Amino acid sequence: MFDHSKVPLSKWFAAIYLVATDKGGVSALRLSKLIGVQWRTARLMLRKLRAAMVERDSRYLLDGLIELDDAYVAGKRTGTRGRGAKGRKPVLFAVQNNGNTAGLMHARVVDHVDFRSMEKFCSYLSADVVVRSDAFTGMRAISKSQEHHPKVTSPEEAAN
Repeated sequence: MFDHSKVPLSKWFAAIYLVATDKGGVSALRLSKLIGVQWRTARLMLRKLRAAMVERDSRYLLDGLIELDDAYVAGKRTGTRGRGAKGRKPVLFAVQNNGNTAGLMHARVVDHVDFRSMEKFCSYLSADVVVRSDAFTGMRAISKSQEHHPKVTSPEEAAN
């Protein structure tokens, strides 16, 4: 990340600190003003820092009891909700269940919730995990590599 950079290490470390501690996220414009670099330099630094964080997170495998589900994300829109909604992107989520608290989480935007995307997503899970999810047919790929406990939720249970 610092290779061939003309930015002093003190500014890099200040940028790392600001990115890591700011709850709302740091924009390139704000970072440029805080550490005294050009906007384009701050933007490049943020790209490198974010890429390093993504690469680091991809090394962690979730283990133990995992809760896995999908959601459909978009801005405020009217019309159909959930699966089959137009203009929404499916996102897969897996979270470690540590009893009363959540552990590590992994999320991935996919084109479709199907066997192929679930198979790729399961590569972020240890082989010895127990996965709980809904009984949607797209989740069947989980059983191929992990212990899978699908649960059918009745409309009465979902309403509570």
